[in-house]
Amino acid sequence: MEILTEDSMSIDWGAVSGAASAAASIVAVASIVLAYKGVRISRDSSVLDRRNYLDGIFVRWLDAIDALDRAALPYVQHVPTQPELDSGGPDLPDAYPEFHLAFTHCRTATNLLESTGMFESPAQDDQPGEIATNDLIAIFRAILWAHYFSVVENSPAEIALFGENQKLAQPWRSAVDEVEARLADDVPDKYFPLFEEKISELYPVDLPLGVWQVSNRLLDFCRAEVADRYWRRVDSRFPWNRGS
Repeated sequence: MEILTEDSMSIDWGAVSGAASAAASIVAVASIVLAYKGVRISRDSSVLDRRNYLDGIFVRWLDAIDALDRAALPYVQHVPTQPELDSGGPDLPDAYPEFHLAFTHCRTATNLLESTGMFESPAQDDQPGEIATNDLIAIFRAILWAHYFSVVENSPAEIALFGENQKLAQPWRSAVDEVEARLADDVPDKYFPLFEEKISELYPVDLPLGVWQVSNRLLDFCRAEVADRYWRRVDSRFPWNRGS
């Protein structure tokens, strides 16, 4: 039988100290990992909150343009009377308040989209045949105004031709020139060839064209440009998939 002595019962304090140090190191590492994950989760949550906020503003802007298109229908489907032709504008007292309100909402939504800062600086990935990113909102706003007046005012050139074709339309070049004249103070001339290319894709140059059709085509084109640039920028800055 083994007899226990004082020496045999002594504790290896060096070994205990080493084990304690190792355990403390493990705990420290684990704490750092947990803290990092906590920061990462918090950061990812903040990014997703920002993305949700931006997407909400963008969807509101899209909805405002759709509402403007619907509100314009009574005007673009209206056959003017002679007194309306003489006065230079359609008399639609029930339709105007709705159209004007939709236009105001669209302006507000555009201002809010601009305030996100997503279109402030030039983009390195802008391509030929595109509106420069930092010009987009200003150009959209100018086209929006041109479209407003193209809808609520009869074109003098089209009024003159109305007796011949019973449509508010005129030669393609004349209609385009009329809209470009409205845009001249706010849109650089370098974009007019691009605009004319986009108009001719939908409306052949050898057919009559209404001024509101020109402005509406430009509004659709610029809307698509804004949407394309928005998705490019928001996906690069605030992507949904942040990784683990």
